[in-house]
Amino acid sequence: MKDTLATNTTINYSHKLLPPFLATGSLQILGAIMMLIMYLCHKYIPNTQSQDKQTNEQDIEKPVEPIYRRRYSVHIIEDKGPHWKNGLSPAGAEGHNLGARYNKRLRSSQRKRRFSTFPVMDTPDIPLQVEPSGASRLLVIGLGAVCFSSILTCEAAFLDFSPTFFRYYSNAKGYQTAILLTIMTSSYTLTRACSIYVAYRVRPQYILSVHYVIVFTSLVLLSFANHNTIVMWTGNVLFGIGIATFWSATFSYIETYFEVTDRIGTIYVSLLGLLEIITQFIEGPFLEDNPEVLLYYCGSMAATSLTAFILITIIANKAHLKLNHQKPPIII
Repeated sequence: MKDTLATNTTINYSHKLLPPFLATGSLQILGAIMMLIMYLCHKYIPNTQSQDKQTNEQDIEKPVEPIYRRRYSVHIIEDKGPHWKNGLSPAGAEGHNLGARYNKRLRSSQRKRRFSTFPVMDTPDIPLQVEPSGASRLLVIGLGAVCFSSILTCEAAFLDFSPTFFRYYSNAKGYQTAILLTIMTSSYTLTRACSIYVAYRVRPQYILSVHYVIVFTSLVLLSFANHNTIVMWTGNVLFGIGIATFWSATFSYIETYFEVTDRIGTIYVSLLGLLEIITQFIEGPFLEDNPEVLLYYCGSMAATSLTAFILITIIANKAHLKLNHQKPPIII
């Protein structure tokens, strides 16, 4: 009787993993090299000295003046003069014709422009955008850090662990999880490209509100990914669309209330890095046995960010409403 030994066959996939890791590492090294070239060509020097001079020149006790906004409507009135009433052109009235160049210059010099300028607050319902107080400013800065770092931690967690989630939650095959991640990042990239156009026409708070709704909708759909493949693909694409604009839109929204300096930006990014480190210890040990923990974690981070966003809006509105009881606005 021959002894048979059970053999474990191990398949080495390292040669297949080499190309994507090389591509990712090359892109990261290329980005660092480009940053170094930019620094050597044009060094970044904060313009603090000129700002200090401007601050010293300003009167500290100067009262807060209403902020005015141009309506971008220009009415051009042409003063044609008495010669036009007699049916004569300016060139004919002078007795000679100097050509189209003279007429064009004469018409441009005779134009009068009148701009319609209105204050930002012309009704009690529209608040003035003013610099918040010290306590309100610090509170908004702290809430902005929570809003920014938590939603981007949700983004990083999904990008890192979604292939493992789909593998164990919906029994998808390895290559299918790779395709799912590719589709998600493609929708993510296209949405970011489109957001550049949208950001010129839509306020950041409206952009954030819509994308919060999309993110929560996608998480609800992904909770049913183990029952329906179409729902899984739909939720995956929606998450890429919803999470795409938070980096730029959150900074833009917070900067409507105060300037995001280098120090404030460092605090925001440092808190984001700290949360991403903690994410590895929360997701890693439990993801294979309980893959739905990714949805719970992403949902909690998105809810935390949404709560901070709502609190920032409430605090800003209350700070502005205190300044509504001022003298009537001056219309120029």
